[in-house]
Amino acid sequence: MKKQILTLISLLFFLFSYSQNSINVGGQMNIFSPPSITVYIGDTVIWNNTGGFHNVNATLATYPNNPEGFGNSGGSFLWTFQWVFTIPGVYNYQCDTHIGMGMTGVVIVIFPPGCTDLLACNYDSLATIDDSSCVYIAIAPYYEDFGNGILPAGICGWSQWETQGDGWRFDSVPGYAAMHNGRITGTYAWIDFSGTDVDVVLELEDIDVSNLSSPTLLFDFYSYLDTFNGPINILNVETWDGISWVNQYTYQVNISGWHTYNLDLSNATYSANIVKIRFRGESGGSGSDYFNDLLLDYVKIGNTGCTDPLACNYDYLATMDDSSCNFYFTILYDTVIVNNSYNWHNTILSVSGDYIDTLVNSVGCDSIVNLNLTVTNITGVLDIANKSTLVKITDMLGQKTPYRKNIPLFYIYDDGTVEKKIIIE
Repeated sequence: MKKQILTLISLLFFLFSYSQNSINVGGQMNIFSPPSITVYIGDTVIWNNTGGFHNVNATLATYPNNPEGFGNSGGSFLWTFQWVFTIPGVYNYQCDTHIGMGMTGVVIVIFPPGCTDLLACNYDSLATIDDSSCVYIAIAPYYEDFGNGILPAGICGWSQWETQGDGWRFDSVPGYAAMHNGRITGTYAWIDFSGTDVDVVLELEDIDVSNLSSPTLLFDFYSYLDTFNGPINILNVETWDGISWVNQYTYQVNISGWHTYNLDLSNATYSANIVKIRFRGESGGSGSDYFNDLLLDYVKIGNTGCTDPLACNYDYLATMDDSSCNFYFTILYDTVIVNNSYNWHNTILSVSGDYIDTLVNSVGCDSIVNLNLTVTNITGVLDIANKSTLVKITDMLGQKTPYRKNIPLFYIYDDGTVEKKIIIE
């Protein structure tokens, strides 16, 4: 049993001696093995004496150019010495007993590898070796629904802080009227006002809007006092211009329910089409500001427009629908009788027949216009004096009816002419 224990101890000592940052001292030869080692700041180097009378001397008295000094007194027993390196540089050391035999060593301490790309959001100014860990900022279109009940991580991370007050929350239930906002707890962000709050900031990660033709910020906002008597608290939306924060809009509203707001970001970028946005809440100025907790949801950055391809004003570049979709098209019918010719949409018509044209109406949709034209005077003289007068309008059953849209009707004139028309809108 004792032999097995000694064998196990010897094996562990052997493995320990050859760990990543271990240096063997002495043994069959008076050397440090390996004689040179490179480690990162914060690493620990361990010297293990494997036989002979040795020590480690890296003192500043012996090596004044070392970033700092260290060492031990050593001995002939199987000792272990370790040192944690916190300063980068080159550390020379020796065995005092065998320096004449060249028993020296070197520890080179460098910064650990990291992201060396200045454009990455995790750029490490201390890293000298790139480790392929670079993470680049989010690219619009961008969307955050606060569905995790915590501060959004995003790609490069959101942040929050406050000068005074309880700050932004992402779970639990707001108070008073905001308690009944209609959305599930943990699916929106909100400020828990607690009496004259100051600079309650929620800052988004940087976002690249290069892909957007008309970058726009959309968000849902809830601010409602109901019957509670208190101040109306303030939400400022601000962007960074590279030097300071610029207020884009201040919201101080008391409206029931959630409402969607949008802000044009076309002139709010900095540093090559990057936007930095923050929401900053402020107390309405009273110690009872807790009656008006402010809620935020569905933060989006993209192109706004009509996203329905069936709408006549469909915008293929839009990534966020702005409720502008229009499906209103018109079909118009007209019957004209002239003696000579007729100017119809800048086209002179002189032959009887049915004509059709497509125009654009006031809301940007197609307006299809139909014309039934009768030309009666081949001499070219237009007889305006004989223009007929409408007597009455009847429906399909012959009953008199007022003018109505979207229904076929008969128009009866004093000269006996009858027209069948339908005006569709």
